[in-house]
This record gives sequence, C-alpha cells and structure tokens, in this order.
Amino acid sequence: MVFLSGIKERPLPRPDYLPMKNLFKLFASFLLLVNGICAMYIGWELVLYPDGSTLQLPLSLLSNSPFQDYLLPGIFLFTTNGLFSFFVLGTMLVWPRNSPKLIIFQGIVLTISMLAQSLYRGELNFLQLLYLFSGLLLILSGFVIKRIEEKEFLRRHIFSRTHSLA
Repeated sequence: MVFLSGIKERPLPRPDYLPMKNLFKLFASFLLLVNGICAMYIGWELVLYPDGSTLQLPLSLLSNSPFQDYLLPGIFLFTTNGLFSFFVLGTMLVWPRNSPKLIIFQGIVLTISMLAQSLYRGELNFLQLLYLFSGLLLILSGFVIKRIEEKEFLRRHIFSRTHSLA
C-alpha cells in the first residue's frame, strides 16, 4: 500500500512460533482422538454390560464408590470423555478460535475424572496415570495454543498499525 507520504508499507515479518502452534494442535488432536475412541468404547461396553464382565472389571472395584454397577460411570465416560473429545476435535477444525478453551476444559474433565477414580479406589494404576498425564498435556497444549493465538492477534492488529506508520 502507498500512503500519502509515498512510503511503501513493508510486509510484516513471519513469526517463528507458527510451526509450534501447528505442532501443539496436532498433538492435542492426537490426544483427543485416542481419548475419545477409548472412552467411547469402554463407556459403551459399561453401558451394555453394567456388571463389567466384558471388560473383566469386578464389581468389587466399586466398593468405595457411590455406584452399585458400572452403568452411570459408563454413561459419564461415554459422554464427557468420549463424545466431548470428538466435539472438541470437530471444533478445532470448524471453529478454531474457541478451541483452546475447549481443549483446556477437556483436559480438566479428564484430569478430574482420573483423580476421582484414584481417590475412590485408593490406588493409581498405570492406565489412570497415563490418562491423568494425558489430561495435563491437554491443559498445557490448550494454554500454549491460546497464548500463540493471542500473540498472532496482537501482531495482526497492534503491530501492523504501528508498522504501517513508520
């Protein structure tokens, strides 16, 4: 663009953090996909067979919990960790502006559900630890993506105005 002064506007330099944003989005997508598939499968099995027989889960695991069978935990797992993971994944593709908040929220839901399971059972096994770590990584990824998008917004709207005045 040419301004009244006759000085041409220089293009903005390309930021070096954009590949990092794409890497974190890909990583969050992978975590959401794996979490969604596993949660939907296990949740569906628990809804169909609330005694836990197909997954070889004894009802004695629920002795310290408020549940008599696996029906309500299966519904919770299927909806909050399964369906919602796919909802967040779809939001990342269709409506990416709000996806970092949803990624953080899904990470919080996954982390709280794993902590609740371990508190009710009184122990933390390998899979619970793995999904707890996955929830924390989702939270971290969401915050990193959010921070990079804030930098992009500032770069486009603030820096571009000051840059064109020079």
